[in-house]
Amino acid sequence: MRLFRRDRTPPPETLGAGTALTVDVVEGQLVSVLTWTRELRRVVDGAVPALTVLRDAGFEGTVQLRAGDASGAVRGDVRLRTGPTLGIEVEPGGGEFVLVLRRGAQELRVTGVCTELEPLPGLGLEDPHSIALAEVVLTVAAAVAEDADDPVALPAPLAVTQANLQLLAETDDLPERWCACLFVTRAHDVPPDADDVLRTALWIEHTEGVKVHLDGSVADDPSERDDPGADPHAALATLEEWAGTEVDLGPYARWLAERTQEWLGMTVPGLSPTGR
Repeated sequence: MRLFRRDRTPPPETLGAGTALTVDVVEGQLVSVLTWTRELRRVVDGAVPALTVLRDAGFEGTVQLRAGDASGAVRGDVRLRTGPTLGIEVEPGGGEFVLVLRRGAQELRVTGVCTELEPLPGLGLEDPHSIALAEVVLTVAAAVAEDADDPVALPAPLAVTQANLQLLAETDDLPERWCACLFVTRAHDVPPDADDVLRTALWIEHTEGVKVHLDGSVADDPSERDDPGADPHAALATLEEWAGTEVDLGPYARWLAERTQEWLGMTVPGLSPTGR
């Protein structure tokens, strides 16, 4: 027979002790009075990767966790200090999680937020805060852009079909800074019987990707300087050729930055036209 019961109590750091994002409730019970079981500990351990990303990204508040329907799945509500509550969904297998953002009666499900984040020395961001913040903002912005229906009109026949926000790494002459990565497509005919392969090929043929700062100026990504196919100035020139007029992508970039922060329920440093 077993003489001693195994202690399932998680270490304080697992619950976020001493940080701005702490777990205070698991399965409806306060962690301060909880008798930890194997099942409760699994709920907390399953949420750790997602909460680490949110904590590193700068989210502040308290977390309530519960088991999901599938074995090993975790669900949670993050009550931000700024007021809003967002949800997290973690499925067994790891690697990514779902962020559920809420604005009043509206809800935006952001899938594919990566938890396995690593620095890329010499190519991009290296400190945990910048890496996590860049991942969350990029993924949320992509979902915001996909959910919107042509929020900022461009000169015909152009429209933004995909977009996200990216944090460009510091260089010798520039600090870290945000840019909008916009994929702008000109209207084109698609055969009604076209399969996904043909639709994608046509989209690529009629689309240019351009990175711009929030003031509309072209952004040079230091990680793409050695890529001969990545020339944002040439891409913008092509768009203006298609439109037959100047193309200002600043309004869309600013709309995306503003709407992304609204959904996140937080102000992201530097994610404004003034860089503040």
